[in-house]
Amino acid sequence: MLCVLKSRLIFISSFSVAERFKVLFQRRLLNIETITLILMWKEIDNQLVREFKFKSFVEAWAFMTKVAMIAEKINHHPTWTNTYNKVEIRLTTHDAAHTVTEKDRKLAARIDEML
Repeated sequence: MLCVLKSRLIFISSFSVAERFKVLFQRRLLNIETITLILMWKEIDNQLVREFKFKSFVEAWAFMTKVAMIAEKINHHPTWTNTYNKVEIRLTTHDAAHTVTEKDRKLAARIDEML
């Protein structure tokens, strides 16, 4: 099942990666941003979710510090957890009824650029 929001496709998490690519290709919406979101970020309960794994706690904390600087600059802050070398980030826009918006996609793309 697909929902269309502001001309962007939001995928229900039950869609397989292959199904997502097929629909995007058919609608000529396949670009680097959508590929990144499909492969790395999952939409779960109206949130973009991704887990990152690092070599150590120090590397995980350094990553979180960099994300914090970006989030502060664009005034869009993630919900996240950190356990030793793992960081899970959840992105949703609270003032848009806890849905995924362009703000979340942009922050996800900025986070991916850091890696």
